[in-house]
Amino acid sequence: MVLTIHSKVSGRSLIPHAALRLRQNALKSHLKEFQLSIRHQHFAMFIVGITFFLALFTGCHTTRVSIQVKVPSEIDVDKYNQLAILPFVDRAHPGKKNDTSNLGIELASVFRRSLNRPHKFEILDTRNTDILLAGEQMDLETLKDTEKLAFLGSELAVDAFITGTYRFSSVSEPRRMYYDRYSASLQRYVTDSVIYYQKSYKLSVEVLVIDADTGDIVWRHPYQSKAWEAHSIASFLISEAVQSNSVFGNLAAQVAASFTRHVAPHYETSQRILVRG
Repeated sequence: MVLTIHSKVSGRSLIPHAALRLRQNALKSHLKEFQLSIRHQHFAMFIVGITFFLALFTGCHTTRVSIQVKVPSEIDVDKYNQLAILPFVDRAHPGKKNDTSNLGIELASVFRRSLNRPHKFEILDTRNTDILLAGEQMDLETLKDTEKLAFLGSELAVDAFITGTYRFSSVSEPRRMYYDRYSASLQRYVTDSVIYYQKSYKLSVEVLVIDADTGDIVWRHPYQSKAWEAHSIASFLISEAVQSNSVFGNLAAQVAASFTRHVAPHYETSQRILVRG
């Protein structure tokens, strides 16, 4: 059985140096998150202090309310309304046939589904995109060729198209998990351990929005999504032999959702404090 987890499992590693590096990286990451959390807490305390001051010295009453705030798109949605999603290019094997070549097509499909939800964009469907791009291959050289990109834009007959590069990787490491169990012979609890394999996945994507008329890149943004799985020896061997498309699909959906929040106008809930005299 495979368990997908999203945090490190504590315990001593069978590879001390690798474990030490991982612990150091984890500590740095936790420190950054802690510092950011402290800054947010200080700001929140400042707001609470101001509110308390107003209420105490002016005799006003305060009420915390939730309101919907409109978040605008980071691109010109009036100019770029009709969009096409093209396959993404694998940075590890640019322009070559390989085991993961179809992942760029799958990534484009995930983006297409995400943008097709109730938004104002008109998205060119997969069938028409494939027909119009018949015989064309997306690679790193194409992404650098403005004239080629403009030619693709004229073929697609859209305002802009979305593509980019990606890298999907995984690292497997043996771990030892410690636990307490009751020993009938010793009549007390003893510490025991079990070996498992932690498989870490990372999907890095750089998304490009390209003007279909000029071939110029009008917007770009990097994204990264991670996941972890804990394996027994048997499930680990299976995972090494079979590509985990479900993990890639989940990570791709997270990246697509983040991208959609950046380019699609939407509403988010925000907290406000009302002061009444």
